[in-house]
Amino acid sequence: MVTISKRVLLWLLVMVLLSPMAVAIIGVYYTDHVEQRTEQSFATLEQQNDARWCTLLAAIDVPVSPQIVDPIQRKRSLAIVKYVHRLRIDLRCIKA
Repeated sequence: MVTISKRVLLWLLVMVLLSPMAVAIIGVYYTDHVEQRTEQSFATLEQQNDARWCTLLAAIDVPVSPQIVDPIQRKRSLAIVKYVHRLRIDLRCIKA
């Protein structure tokens, strides 16, 4: 019959209990690390996309032409200009 000393038995018991905890802790740290990298990546992509939109919105953010005399078209044009200008402010293309 094989006898196991108390010291070896205690060591085995500690390893059995601590190993899952170590794996769980490492898993939490790894998940946090991946999440931070993903957030940074998305932030960079969002800034690049906003910069592209800013270029486009700058080209169309112009005053309403005085040649528009029809009140309905003029009102619609003013609404579009205000919307585009507000969008440029929201995307931080220009300061308010």
